Amino acid sequence: MNSSYPRIPYGWADFRAIRLEKRLYVDKTRFVHVLEEERYVFLIRPRRFGKSCWVSLLENYYDCTRADEFEA
Repeated sequence: MNSSYPRIPYGWADFRAIRLEKRLYVDKTRFVHVLEEERYVFLIRPRRFGKSCWVSLLENYYDCTRADEFEA
């Protein structure tokens, strides 16, 4: 297998580690505004579908000390 392809972080839930290790991921930051507009949010997805990674993304997104890691 060609080593130039990014590796898939199967089972990883730490969004920052995925970014720092340059692993392959689906960028879902465009959905943050949808979450902000809702009063209640109920996340229901199958196992290994990225729920914990999504929460980790939100943690990093709203952390003021890491604001430079996200584009404006």
